[in-house]
Amino acid sequence: TMKHWFKIPSLKKSNKDMYSDATYHGKDDGGNFIYVPKWVENLFSGNRGNIDFDMSTVEGKSRALHKCWPFAMVLDHCGRMMQNGRYYVTDINGNEKRSFKDIVTLLNRPNVIQSGRSFIKQVEISLKCFGFCPIYTLRALKSDLPKSMMVIPPELFYMESLGKSPFTQTELSSISKRVYIRWGNENIELGNEEYFVIYDSIMDIPSNNGGRITFHSPVDALSTHTRNYMAQLIGRGNLIVNGGPKGILYGNDTTDVGNAAITPSESKKLQDDFKRKYGIVHKLYEIMVTPKKLGWITLGSNTDQLKLHEEDKACLEAIAQTIGFDPNLIIQGSTYDNSSQAKKAAYQDLIIPDSESITEALTNAICKDRAIIKMDFTHVPCLQKDMKELADALSTASNAVASLYNNRLITFEEARTEMSNFTDIDPDNPKGEFKSEINNDGDKQIQKQAGEAV
Repeated sequence: TMKHWFKIPSLKKSNKDMYSDATYHGKDDGGNFIYVPKWVENLFSGNRGNIDFDMSTVEGKSRALHKCWPFAMVLDHCGRMMQNGRYYVTDINGNEKRSFKDIVTLLNRPNVIQSGRSFIKQVEISLKCFGFCPIYTLRALKSDLPKSMMVIPPELFYMESLGKSPFTQTELSSISKRVYIRWGNENIELGNEEYFVIYDSIMDIPSNNGGRITFHSPVDALSTHTRNYMAQLIGRGNLIVNGGPKGILYGNDTTDVGNAAITPSESKKLQDDFKRKYGIVHKLYEIMVTPKKLGWITLGSNTDQLKLHEEDKACLEAIAQTIGFDPNLIIQGSTYDNSSQAKKAAYQDLIIPDSESITEALTNAICKDRAIIKMDFTHVPCLQKDMKELADALSTASNAVASLYNNRLITFEEARTEMSNFTDIDPDNPKGEFKSEINNDGDKQIQKQAGEAV
């Protein structure tokens, strides 16, 4: 049986550090310690726990977030880009007020362990990974504004359906019979005022009473890509850690003395010398050595022949594109122009729309009718207006408008109105003074007028 292959009788305590490299250890009926190296489990096709992520489930996405590097990296980039946003709070007319200070304070310090930037990053990662982000709110009695807010790990959050049709309901409480957090062996029940959910995915409300309400997004389709990545990663690890290419060593000497053998002591010395010089990654090549003419038949392939490393880029691109994130932002070798345009597109098409969904949900949950929460990204460098492009556009526009004016195709006032579309001027209320000579009924009049000449 397998356990007898790896039986180590009377293993001393000094060797128990080997346990850290084992998938199983213990004692057999005879009191002998059992030691099975981790790589052994990968030899058996039935063991798929390390590579299979069912991305259609919350649990599968949570495992992928912690174990699949491309998935985690893309989401972390999304979160860090969201961190660049700045909160501000206005009334319905767009005016910021001192009375909104308590809301701003909560947003900047939502709970005792997080800053506002850390909180918003976690919200964005949860949205992109799971398609939804549940948030716990701690409220004082008779207070609309929570004392604190904290993201609930989606894999611990449960909403049970009442089994009613959602099409005729007006309140979430009419759809969900029970909401709770599974914390260890305890279920923490949540009231309607103790949580809210931000989501940008499809909510699946089961028709059976007590069924779990779930959320589905394009990430559900990434099971194959994450599995392929993890499989090639394990394959590369086995080839590196467990030795080089395996094959058959055979005698290829056709001379009369081709079958002559060396002595056992000569063979041992040659093997020891070879292992001492050419062993890799703390493991010696398990081959025989002889000075005789030999041939080699390869039975396997190395990492370059299998092209396992190419799965890194393929998986990364598939994950990024599924989420709506341009992979040029994180793929090495991308040009500056490609990276700059990709970053700008990521803000415009992904991050800013997500921020609007987040701030809308925050407004509805904590502000009631008092205020509107918004996020500003205009300070982000890649979103700044290109001054050279602006100058070129202004020069082209001013020349065109001047030509129209000089050819008496438009009036002076019309020219200023047109130029106000390209530069920050008020055509009706010019600033400064200049003199313009206006011919009115054949008489020359000098008129002082504030503004800028075309």
